[in-house]
Amino acid sequence: MIRYILIILLFTIASCNKKVNGLYKDLDSYRQYDFKENGKVSILIGSERYDATYDVSGNTIIFTSYAGVKSKITIQSDNVLVFDNGIKLFKR
Repeated sequence: MIRYILIILLFTIASCNKKVNGLYKDLDSYRQYDFKENGKVSILIGSERYDATYDVSGNTIIFTSYAGVKSKITIQSDNVLVFDNGIKLFKR
């Protein structure tokens, strides 16, 4: 009985981290983030392209650029991504 409770608890904890993959854009498509399942993201802002890695912790995505710069974004319950400055990205 205890074994089953522990298994259920582990699945519950594991499901707390949200997953993100695919293409997300802002309303005018100026910012585009293409998340891959391997922890990499291709970022297009205007005509500039950047590559970075990302980790998901709870409802937060932490980006790390290849220069080592870190930034974060929040995953809302409706699968909309929101930056600290209010910019929103929508799944496409």
